Amino acid sequence: MTDSGSWRLARNVSFCVWDMQVLAFERDAYVSTMLCRQPNVDAWLARTLRSDAE
Repeated sequence: MTDSGSWRLARNVSFCVWDMQVLAFERDAYVSTMLCRQPNVDAWLARTLRSDAE
């Protein structure tokens, strides 16, 4: 969407569906460690995404 609230074509934008796992992990890690009653920066930074795929 543009600032005026209208939709525009996605030109010059790149996004890969394989990135979705990383984006979801980062979002969930931030929400569970920082958006709570006692935010914990160290716990957020300590989270790691592990991939068991070979």
